[in-house]
Formats: sequence, C-alpha cells, structure tokens
Amino acid sequence: MANNVRGLFLTVVLHFLAVHLGGGIWGVLAAPIFNKETGILYAGDGHSFLLLGWNLVGLIAINAWSIFLSFLFFFTLRLFKMLRVSDEIQLKGE
Repeated sequence: MANNVRGLFLTVVLHFLAVHLGGGIWGVLAAPIFNKETGILYAGDGHSFLLLGWNLVGLIAINAWSIFLSFLFFFTLRLFKMLRVSDEIQLKGE
C-alpha cells in the first residue's frame, strides 16, 4: 500500500509541475508572440522582439523570486525540524 501512495504522490507532483510551471512559462512567452497589435506573428517588428525580451527578463525574475522564497521557506522549516515527520511515523507509513 505504501508504494502505491508514494507513486501517486510522485505522479501528482509531476503533473503539478507540468501544469503550473509549463503553463506559466507558456503564458508569459505567448503574450508577446500572439498579441494582435504588437505581437511577433502580427507586427513582426523590432518592438515586438523587444517586448519578448522584456517578458524573458520578467520570467527570469519570477523564477528567481520563486526559488528564493522556496529556499527561505524550506530552510526555515528545516531549521526548526518541521520539514520531516518523526522516524516512527515514517516507518509506520502513515
């Protein structure tokens, strides 16, 4: 039973990552590509590529911010020994 639960958890985490990270990246990059007024596919000028560049900079900033906050959160949990359950609960598989 415990192996099935672990496999389910891993599957959920992978789906979460694909949907939220992949969808978020695509959403940030699709906006300057498909915008009907200034998009690369419609206007195709230098301004369109400048907007794509700014969205890439924004994407890097969003990822850096997310990584920083995640590190801070998990480091704090680890510092106060709240990141893992006790060995007894872990061995029981609850």
